[in-house]
Amino acid sequence: ETSSSFSNAVQFTVLASTGVTFTDAEIKGAVEGAVGITSGGGFTMTDSTIEGELHSYGSAVTLTRSWVDGDVTADVNGPFTMTDSSISGVVSGDDVDTAPNAYQTFLDGYDAIAAEPGEIALTGQSHAETGGLLTLDGDWNDSWLFKIGTGGTGALTFTNFNVVMADGEIYDDQVIWWTAEAATLTDSTFIGTIYAGTSATVTRGFLKGKVFGKSAVTITGPVRAHASKMRSGTN
Repeated sequence: ETSSSFSNAVQFTVLASTGVTFTDAEIKGAVEGAVGITSGGGFTMTDSTIEGELHSYGSAVTLTRSWVDGDVTADVNGPFTMTDSSISGVVSGDDVDTAPNAYQTFLDGYDAIAAEPGEIALTGQSHAETGGLLTLDGDWNDSWLFKIGTGGTGALTFTNFNVVMADGEIYDDQVIWWTAEAATLTDSTFIGTIYAGTSATVTRGFLKGKVFGKSAVTITGPVRAHASKMRSGTN
């Protein structure tokens, strides 16, 4: 399988287990099920917008001065609180397995990617970049796989760091960042799907891709995040 196959397997923009927190963030997802939370954690959204669906399984959902442009599936086992907020779609308890199934797909993909040889491997160490630029040179046929901490430990940290495509296009569903531990992006422009072994944190900046974390995902703005549809094989 190519890296884009792993990325497209999980049809969520943001997915986590113990908690998802959005503050002053804008999440635009052209995928089925934009945001998912599972495992009895909690979803908290303040002064934020989701363009897509929200699926919560056994988790508390708290919306404050926020907007969900889509349907909301909330398991009755988790409390639902909405203050000065709006939902455009239907709120129901149907199809509550959507988030857990997607989370399991993420875990399976995480393990499969761990076995892939990556073109850039930073084994057993953390990788931190500040104030730099990474240019990915290729087209829609190419894939990029970055792995940090394949020895079991290692985190990814970008601060004021930009990832761009050489031709100006953005093939975010073909770029994967796999990390053994946490992924932290601050004031950065980022392309690709994050497979975080623990938590993922995005603070300000622009994210063109998806964020999956084994534990929690925190997005604090102003952050703009957007995920593409699956590619059909044409540019």
